[in-house]
Amino acid sequence: MNRILKNTPKEYLVQKINHSYPPYNKSENFESYFYNYFISNEIKSNLTYIPIQWTEFHSQNGFGEKKEEIQNFIDTKIQKDMRYFTIVQYAGGPLIKLKNCIIFSQGGVFDNYNSTVVPLPLITKERVVHGNKKKIYKASYIGRETHPIRKKMENQLSNTKGFSIVNLESMNAEFSDSEFNNFKEIVSSAYFSLCPRGYGPTSFRLYESISLGSIPVYISDDFLLPFKELIDWDKIALLIRPREIKKIDKIISNLLENGSYKEMLSYGIECQKKYFNFDFMKDYVLEKISTL
Repeated sequence: MNRILKNTPKEYLVQKINHSYPPYNKSENFESYFYNYFISNEIKSNLTYIPIQWTEFHSQNGFGEKKEEIQNFIDTKIQKDMRYFTIVQYAGGPLIKLKNCIIFSQGGVFDNYNSTVVPLPLITKERVVHGNKKKIYKASYIGRETHPIRKKMENQLSNTKGFSIVNLESMNAEFSDSEFNNFKEIVSSAYFSLCPRGYGPTSFRLYESISLGSIPVYISDDFLLPFKELIDWDKIALLIRPREIKKIDKIISNLLENGSYKEMLSYGIECQKKYFNFDFMKDYVLEKISTL
């Protein structure tokens, strides 16, 4: 049975195609992709779908300024004897209390209020691409200083031989073509790509790095790892806690010397083809909501 939260206001369902970030993505996000598929098909589900387009709503309303309004709507609709699910790309999640709900999260959830969070990859429908580049760096990074971990990484690794690290104090969310081409050059010219968490516990960079032929070095205090039952994340990326940042150079050197780098890169490309795409993500969510 196709279950969906009834009488959801139209302003909560607004979808957008042209997003400012990532700049190469000119298509719908996964919230929109799943919503359009769900309402167009007879989906059997044990859970009721909350179809709110969270990312677009929060971005158009001051990134959380109207969360009280949307909380009031949810509180009048949620029934204690029913279970729900929703899809959220926005880093931080819905930003409201959702009871009896499975939150399929791409960007991480700051406070789940006892809801169940199921991670999904933070990816776009359109994939960033770049030609094969000669490797000139062991590891590289360029980005905004959106979390203390990024500054800590810069302080501890910026003088490391073979590393290129640029932390920009400010940068417009909208990239020029030249700025984004520079980003692709830097990432694809490195064996490993430093992917520190930002505002949320993960970033698009983790998956962009694989597309650009570089192995992610995921630096975070809270790892958001989707499809753990399908993917061996220790084979696809380096998972580094903040206290381990100083060890990154030695770890990378060992992987380059023993040849494990090539195996990791190959596995990452394989996982990207199989799992890091909207079609697989959609099927994954549909399977979960039919069995949970």
